[in-house]
Amino acid sequence: LLVLAATYLYLSDFPGVVSSGVTLGPAYFPRTLGLALIGFSLFGLVREFFRENDTFVVEGKKELVLTVLLTAAFFLLWRNFGYFYIFVAAFAYSLFVVYSRRIFELKSHLQGLLFGVLFSAAIYLSFGLLIGARF
Repeated sequence: LLVLAATYLYLSDFPGVVSSGVTLGPAYFPRTLGLALIGFSLFGLVREFFRENDTFVVEGKKELVLTVLLTAAFFLLWRNFGYFYIFVAAFAYSLFVVYSRRIFELKSHLQGLLFGVLFSAAIYLSFGLLIGARF
């Protein structure tokens, strides 16, 4: 997990956007998230080192791995092709469908599509229109 966190932090090296004289942009949230993930990984590593119980169970392994892969795909696609709001909608849709655990139901896909579009629109309204940041 520590290696994944370091890779995530490396991949999150986006240039900042200057708006109204203030540097904004997509760089700060991924960097903060990457640093937090490294911190939690180190904390977990130290805690597990001093733990006496040898049993360790991780639930939701498939969802965790799929989330990491979807996140990496989101950043790689965004970095290489742009289209931030379209990829945000697709990413939110994917996560909604995966965590709904109803992958084969049409209703889940329609709800995920609605959620992805609304989530992307909320980000556009918050950052694109109110703050004036361009991704």
